[in-house]
Amino acid sequence: MYITDDKVFLHMVKSAGISIHVGLFSSDNNIHFNARHAGIETMPTKYSDLPRYGVIRSPEDWYKSFYKFFVRVEGYMSFMLNDLAEDGYIYPIGFNEFVRRSINFKSTLIKYPNKARVFNNILRSQGNIHFVTAYFKYAIVADDVNTLDQFDMSLYEWFYNGCGMNTSTNIPMDKLEDVEKLFDIKIGHENKTNAPAYIEANYDEETLELVRVSHKKFYDEINNYKGIK
Repeated sequence: MYITDDKVFLHMVKSAGISIHVGLFSSDNNIHFNARHAGIETMPTKYSDLPRYGVIRSPEDWYKSFYKFFVRVEGYMSFMLNDLAEDGYIYPIGFNEFVRRSINFKSTLIKYPNKARVFNNILRSQGNIHFVTAYFKYAIVADDVNTLDQFDMSLYEWFYNGCGMNTSTNIPMDKLEDVEKLFDIKIGHENKTNAPAYIEANYDEETLELVRVSHKKFYDEINNYKGIK
């Protein structure tokens, strides 16, 4: 999240935010608040009346980018992309399995309670409001289904709601020129996840259809975008 003199930019992870970060901090904008991926709950109330903008990315592209990035890193969301095997080693799950588990985040945390414990303990212990911690509504108790209700949605929607994009005007990722005009910036580098060639993220037909059906409202938001006036 970045707050300038007269507007707010909300940064949903894996949605061109770093490119916009570079543009903003290379411009003449006066940045009042800089918290990158922070949840909407961290926004100071004195800025609550400013217009909000975000970048919305196609869900099918978002899952591919998320997987390619986080399957290589430790901490944060990597617990969702790896399983502990009987031999004691941790192995990354396949891309389509990850997407299917992500369609209903709550169901996955119920099915794999140890992942819920990791989510609660590791992420919260890092104390990182800059990224994930502020997205929690309340603490998780892995064996209590009621505390998992806050994840009764897709992983995509959890980030979308958490960063506040359900309260903003959202610009499709292929219309970044509108972000440039809004904030008077130049977006100079391509926002690509550089992943080793061995990390594959290709949909099978069934999983791709599942993403498109279960994320219809986000595709509708992208398709109904009329530009910035």
